[in-house]
Amino acid sequence: MNKQRGSSSIFFILVILLISILIVGSAFYFKKVKEDTKVNILKQTNASQSSKNINITDDNSAFRSTRTQYSMVSIEPDYSCEKDDDCEVKNFTSCCGYNPSCANKNTLITHPDVVQKRCQELGVSSTCGFIEVKGCKCIDKKCANF
Repeated sequence: MNKQRGSSSIFFILVILLISILIVGSAFYFKKVKEDTKVNILKQTNASQSSKNINITDDNSAFRSTRTQYSMVSIEPDYSCEKDDDCEVKNFTSCCGYNPSCANKNTLITHPDVVQKRCQELGVSSTCGFIEVKGCKCIDKKCANF
């Protein structure tokens, strides 16, 4: 009889342990599913926004790490250069308005009226500042403000 109690106790402990493992495992699984769902929703949102093929860049070349991108107009500036004459100040209009920065003189820029109209349509607006651009120089084969 004592042996049966010992076996029953071990069996009971094993059942409790198994249930605990299942509960903990399920919690991790559902947390992972929830995170994956969020990522997929973000990917779908980004994909649907980028399908509009419009991408406005609010870029302050002195602070490249603070670059903000809105999914609106798809134009990537060309900053490449061989000499100072390859660079000039361009107006990379953003939802903030005028946004000067040095770029290759042949780079395409967004049309300010189109950008502002699209910003209004999307309800994106800001009050922004920018660093005064006195001129451009070619530094390490890249146009830079000075």
